[in-house]
Amino acid sequence: MFELLGIANFLDFSDINPVNIALFLGFVVLAFLASWLAGYYQRKGTRIIYHRKIFFYFSGILILLLLIGVAVKGVKLGIDFKGGTLIQVGFREEVKEAQLRDLFSQLSKDLNKPNLSEAIIQEVKLANIKGFEKLYIIRTQPLDTKDDIPKIREALKKLNGEILKVESVGPTISKEIRRNALIALLIALAAQVVYIAFRFGSNIFYGIIADIALIHDVIVMFGFYVLAGKEIDSSFVAALLTVIGYSVMDSIVIFDRIRENLKKVVDSGKRDFDFEALVNESVNQTITRSVNTAISSLLPLIGIYFLGGETLKSFSFAIMVGFVSGAYSSIFIAAPLVVTLKRYILPAELRKIEEDKEIERQQKLMQAVSMTMPVQDNPSEVSAPEGEKASESSKPSKKVLKKKRRRAKPKKK
Repeated sequence: MFELLGIANFLDFSDINPVNIALFLGFVVLAFLASWLAGYYQRKGTRIIYHRKIFFYFSGILILLLLIGVAVKGVKLGIDFKGGTLIQVGFREEVKEAQLRDLFSQLSKDLNKPNLSEAIIQEVKLANIKGFEKLYIIRTQPLDTKDDIPKIREALKKLNGEILKVESVGPTISKEIRRNALIALLIALAAQVVYIAFRFGSNIFYGIIADIALIHDVIVMFGFYVLAGKEIDSSFVAALLTVIGYSVMDSIVIFDRIRENLKKVVDSGKRDFDFEALVNESVNQTITRSVNTAISSLLPLIGIYFLGGETLKSFSFAIMVGFVSGAYSSIFIAAPLVVTLKRYILPAELRKIEEDKEIERQQKLMQAVSMTMPVQDNPSEVSAPEGEKASESSKPSKKVLKKKRRRAKPKKK
């Protein structure tokens, strides 16, 4: 039946490594455990804000170690950012990576292209694509599509291979892509500051805090991605912008809860309250929501990473790291920074609450006044002054004038 529906290949799990299945199920169990722990600590209550310095030191040390690791290991730029040629090759029979590497080493001598021996060869683990048993992606330095590619195509025929796709990016284009990617990142960070400042009543410090958390997420995501040996390419930039949007959304939820609780305290008449305890309570109220949102976003990505194809692994890995870092920074970085910058945030928030109360009071007053005013049945009719009313009432009507004329006429004999 599945063959008739054309989905038999989708139900074939023979090419999936059992270890990847076990790892996927293990991460699913950990996700449910994290959700349960979040609910438990929400009911019990946490003291995250009171221990904020510990999380600040932890994040600072983590970022420092990641930057040192990136400096030592070096950044591996993809073809999009450094230029080069990408060749997708399919084989109709089993071909080992070592055989393909030997082939390109020989080609580097024949074509006088030393960089071919250093080509990056990556296997794509997808079953039965166009009848091919094996699929490889080969990244090299820029090649001449007219001279070099035909010779590589002839050499691959010895292994019963076929070139499926060739992509080339020149140095000029790659430089422009790097510049545009950096501009896109800076615009995204600046736009977040402006939006959050506008969203929270022209209080720019909320935007600054959100951007600090975003920069934390960008560095953590970049560091783990580079240390994992992944190439920085356009898909990484797309993942980075996605994480920026996710992380700021999580921070806004916590900021909103802080403002709601602050308004409740002010409306109750309390003037002497502990702002640190208020922020801590707000975090406790939203911690389950933040963790569960991150878990629901992570589960599909974990499935893609462990059970999906090779081409999506780098993208899913970047977003997974970014989502975890975004959930962490919203709870343990952004919210504590609100308390750290209390002297800039709290007075502005109290003024905003008083202004909103005054506007609400005036609206209620105007509504009450409008309800007490008499309503005219026909507003188009304008009442005349009293003097004119009196003069008009003193004038006899037409019927009275007709009766007087009849009486005045003499009767005929």
